Parts: sequence; C-alpha cells; structure tokens
Amino acid sequence: MEIKILVAGILATGIVIGHFTLGFRMYVVPMLGSYTPLVPRATMHGVFHHLSVFLCLAAAARPAIGLGKVDYQSNQLFVRFLGANYALFAVGPLAMLVESAL
Repeated sequence: MEIKILVAGILATGIVIGHFTLGFRMYVVPMLGSYTPLVPRATMHGVFHHLSVFLCLAAAARPAIGLGKVDYQSNQLFVRFLGANYALFAVGPLAMLVESAL
C-alpha cells in the first residue's frame, strides 16, 4: 500500500466535491445565466465538463493505485488513464452538442 498516493486520492476526492458544488454554483450557474453570447457560454460550459472528467478520473485512479489494486509503476496504467481521459473528453462535447441549440 502506498500511503502518499492514497492520501493524494483522498485530497483529489475533496477537490472533486468542491468542483461540483462550489465551482458549479459560483461559476457555471452565473455564467450560463449571463448575457454573454451563446458560443462563449457553451465553450466555458464544455471546459467545465472537460475538467470534471479529468478530476473524476484522477480521483478514482489514485486510491486504486494507493491501495495496491493496480501496479503504479506500470506504463500500461498511464496509457489506460490517458486513453480514458481522451475517450471521455470526446463523449462530453457530443452530449452537450445534442442538448445545445447550436
């Protein structure tokens, strides 16, 4: 068990919770309700969701590594992590495109 990585995972989980609660309430809701043109609002909304995906994956990967569920020295883990990021980065904009009026 790798204690430092496990602690980093716990801290990353706190960051995810803050991102979804404070970040959404303090930045996304006012921005979406503003009179800013539609394209910049949709762009910033997409950036928020891209960051959400990355933070969630990073917060999930760290405890798994820290608890010894996966070999943290393996290059395959890093490649899978990057692949999952890019795959979910592709799904987010597609879902927003389906919902948006653009």
